Amino acid sequence: MATAIVFVLAMANPVIFVDVMGHQSNATLWQAAMVFAQGVCAPMTLPVMLILFVPLIQSLLQCWVLAFALKGVSAPGFAPLMRVIGGLQPWNLIEVCLLSVLIAMIKLSGYLVVHPGVGLWALAVLNPLNGLACSQNICSLWEQLP
Repeated sequence: MATAIVFVLAMANPVIFVDVMGHQSNATLWQAAMVFAQGVCAPMTLPVMLILFVPLIQSLLQCWVLAFALKGVSAPGFAPLMRVIGGLQPWNLIEVCLLSVLIAMIKLSGYLVVHPGVGLWALAVLNPLNGLACSQNICSLWEQLP
């Protein structure tokens, strides 16, 4: 549940603040993804959006399955959901996103004044949380099936 909350914070808050000769601007991950929808990069919009939302989808599905597990019953659609959660794992690229933002900030800092935003800190927190959530052994949930 923490990964889903932190993910929403990362998407809703500015990742970087840029100052160019007194003109300030900020950018969220959502705004950066929407830039792909314009011009030549339009075909890249769907893959970028999927890569951004895979961690949220995976977190929400895990919450659904674990909420029922706390009650001692299996979630409706348990087997297909577990397959989807496992199938999404290779596409969970939060660390790549964080590294890309950091590299962009370093490159831009040579030309502009760049400051980290709340979204960047949320991505930094999301990275280990996501790793922890994805590394949990959930095989015991399969054994609880009726």
